[in-house]
Amino acid sequence: SSGNTRLSVARVLSPDIEAAAAGLHRYRDIVELAHNRKISHSDQETAMTYVTHGAHTRQEAAAFFEYLYDFVYKVGQAVGEGPLDFSTT
Repeated sequence: SSGNTRLSVARVLSPDIEAAAAGLHRYRDIVELAHNRKISHSDQETAMTYVTHGAHTRQEAAAFFEYLYDFVYKVGQAVGEGPLDFSTT
């Protein structure tokens, strides 16, 4: 991703950051189709079909947030801002 490229260019991309980013991308792959479909098909017929897109488990959603917190925390440390944490907000 472009974010990883920027971190690589800045020479702060670590295996831990890459692993967290990969976890974020796995979740994105699950919900991307649903997001795109909702944005591109906002007509009444599509809205009324009640077809589930992007279904995922509670565990997958929880894992996404764990990867997100890990990514933000480690990137904050890597760029010299210190550990960043927004898990309580």
